[in-house]
Amino acid sequence: MKKLNLIKISTILVIVAILMFLFVNAGNFLVSYEKPKNADVIVVLAGDKGTRTQYAVKLYKQGYASKIIVSGGIIYNKTSIAELMKQQAEELGVPSDNIILEDKADSTFENAIFSKDILLKNDYRSAIIVTSNYHTRRSKMIFNNVFSGTNIQLTYCASGGEYFDQSKWWLSNKSAMIVINEYIKFIGYALGKNT
Repeated sequence: MKKLNLIKISTILVIVAILMFLFVNAGNFLVSYEKPKNADVIVVLAGDKGTRTQYAVKLYKQGYASKIIVSGGIIYNKTSIAELMKQQAEELGVPSDNIILEDKADSTFENAIFSKDILLKNDYRSAIIVTSNYHTRRSKMIFNNVFSGTNIQLTYCASGGEYFDQSKWWLSNKSAMIVINEYIKFIGYALGKNT
């Protein structure tokens, strides 16, 4: 009887330890850092307050690519987030001719679909995908699926997350909401919802 109780307690402790490990590392899993590589174009995804565009412009100015695609759909009436991103990039010194507008996407899946169309149309063979750090893992999964079979080389670069602490995500309401939201979207994508 004592041996059976010891096995039960040991099993419970192992399960608790695994759950704690998963909980603590839930934020770290969302982040997939890659070093930037020279590419034909930088694709910056909408969804933040401007840090992604700032980072894309920084990569552009460092010579990693000669064009930037700003990707984001309508946010109010006829105004798209891509237009606002383009305006920000121009204010930061990128010539209008070097910015390509993708103003239809309303999700990460659509960012990938519509960006792929632009890359294929322009015969681009490589791209740097810029998004927030917490969004890199899901973006990478979606873009890799959408771009499968194209031979277009993709590199994923994180701009940073203004409100996201990946190693202590549970200590901040904003970080906790980001983690919960990203995992819900992961599940939705796995179930065939194009998030």
